[in-house]
Amino acid sequence: MIYAIIGVREPEKTEGYATLKFVFVTYVGAQVKPLHKARSSQHRVALYNHAKKFVQLAAELQALSKEEVTEEALQAKIVGSRVKAEN
Repeated sequence: MIYAIIGVREPEKTEGYATLKFVFVTYVGAQVKPLHKARSSQHRVALYNHAKKFVQLAAELQALSKEEVTEEALQAKIVGSRVKAEN
């Protein structure tokens, strides 16, 4: 299990401004047994709450492979979370 906080620049909406948003990334390998995945989720909540004390987390990405953690996936999470918040 790997945890990371990645800063992603939001696409510029106005001239000269680009907002940095933070995404909490959880990576669990596809070959990890379900019982180990379930046990690791207990740590995820504690780490997420601890990280929120220092940075404002805009979204969370849970990946089963390293290839899923791409700039496009991170941007989609940020845009998707903003759209949900506006509704």
